[in-house]
Amino acid sequence: MNELLLINPNMVFPGDSGISGRSANIRDVEKVINLGLLTIATCLDDAGVSLKIIDLVGIQNDAEMLLKALEREKPRYVGIACISCFAYPKVAEYAKLIKKTDKNIFIMAGGQHISGIPQIAMREMPDVDCVVKGEGEYVARQVILNMKNRLPIDQTPSIIYRSEGEVIDHTHIEGEKVDLNKIPFLRYDLYPDFKKFSPHVEESRWCPFKCHFCTSTPMANGVSSKDMPRFVDELEYVRSLYGQLKEKLKFFLACSTFGLKKKRIEEFIRIMREKELNIEWRTETRVDLPIVDYLEELVEVGLSVIDLGLESGSPRMLRLMNKCPNPEKYLEDAEIFISKVSKIKNLALKVNLVFYAGETPDTVMESTNFLFKHRAHIDSMSAGPVVLYPGVPMEELFPQYEADYGSSFVKGEFWEKVHAKPVNSSIHFSFNQLNEMALTLSKMLCRGKEYFEVKKYGQFPLGLEFKDFQNMVSELEPHKLPFDFSMQKSALSG
Repeated sequence: MNELLLINPNMVFPGDSGISGRSANIRDVEKVINLGLLTIATCLDDAGVSLKIIDLVGIQNDAEMLLKALEREKPRYVGIACISCFAYPKVAEYAKLIKKTDKNIFIMAGGQHISGIPQIAMREMPDVDCVVKGEGEYVARQVILNMKNRLPIDQTPSIIYRSEGEVIDHTHIEGEKVDLNKIPFLRYDLYPDFKKFSPHVEESRWCPFKCHFCTSTPMANGVSSKDMPRFVDELEYVRSLYGQLKEKLKFFLACSTFGLKKKRIEEFIRIMREKELNIEWRTETRVDLPIVDYLEELVEVGLSVIDLGLESGSPRMLRLMNKCPNPEKYLEDAEIFISKVSKIKNLALKVNLVFYAGETPDTVMESTNFLFKHRAHIDSMSAGPVVLYPGVPMEELFPQYEADYGSSFVKGEFWEKVHAKPVNSSIHFSFNQLNEMALTLSKMLCRGKEYFEVKKYGQFPLGLEFKDFQNMVSELEPHKLPFDFSMQKSALSG
């Protein structure tokens, strides 16, 4: 028995229209730890709350598994994560099921997607008692500890909750910014079967850049970073939890943008050399940061995959999405970055591309030409048309996009239900057209082996072999896969 049950919910995908980027069937192969849920669990465990996490992603009989967990744990409180629009329907489904089991259980929901629509969620989900907006570590702890000690939660910031038949909205009251250095080392042992996941460890949170499409932009309140000695100590601690392995443990260093400041990069390299952790890792960054001057040294301390947030090869589109103030200089920096990566052995490059509102045949051609110019040096890519999520800057700009470019939203019951809006970019391109184009580009630029090697860092089950991956995807429709299976060697496979 535990006081609190934390749920990473299953996801629901549309059956009649495409998903931006990789299709639902390839997503089913992935296995990603819910880092936010684990961080909140760690904070609550540190505060003396007994808890259990259940991960229902990819579980066909998820409702049955939830009922068994409720019977086994008999919790007084339940927390449900909603970091994706595809999890949103499950929050309502689970909350209803929980209340049918025991109407006295207090249900709280939080996460990046539901944070954008807290009032809507409370209206649409009468069985949810509280929604947390924004960072959840301190707020969730305050709510649960107050409930546990029979104290009111009416002084808690950043929540919307039910009280005596009324909905009380405190989401306008800003809570204390989370200090990542004060969060205990993650209690990976709280996560079910954690050794089946490649570990994610948070290096920093939020991003100083204000891209119009990004869901982090409305939540960001300045970049929060862990002190480098503390961060590397946590990497060492997490590595120790996994014991003996056949190969180096592959980490995903979670952040919005790695390598913002030279001093932090240099300190990280120095401490990693001193520690000799013998790990491999992947992270994400931008083309216009000082990290480009430290790539070789970072590879020496384990960097194996770098995700590059290129987003577009078109100066016009980069300007529209507010990616950078000087698109021409940005693309020059991108060329330099890719060139440097190409000269480093055992470093794989993944490129991210988004088709934003206002695309034309010329802008798409610019992006395509840029990618194919550097095709030999790109190991993997993520690409797709933009989807508008609640609260992002693009939301306010969209009426102007409609007037200027003929942009519009894909209509459909599913998208209305999950509060996400796939974007028909312009009079020139629909959402589905650009989604097919993104899939085609991915297939032309990515090989199955390279795709697999990159995804092993944080997105595939730990220890998954390539032959097993081949068997898993062989049952899927080949034309929907974002890669082909030619046996071209990758930067990681030698």
